[in-house]
Amino acid sequence: MSQLNADKCFIFTDTETSGLDINFSQIIQVGSVVTDESLVVENEQICLVIYYPGLFQVLKLY
Repeated sequence: MSQLNADKCFIFTDTETSGLDINFSQIIQVGSVVTDESLVVENEQICLVIYYPGLFQVLKLY
């Protein structure tokens, strides 16, 4: 990856969730792409998030 000027690059992010319920759905994947000012992709990353369906009950949020 070439050295990017922070004032001339863009970071795009996207998330995948377990559903559309804002009170219960969890993020299961996060992706990001870094481009230069001409929108040429310089780097991309996908992170898998461990999905734990009982998390909200454990934290008493649901």
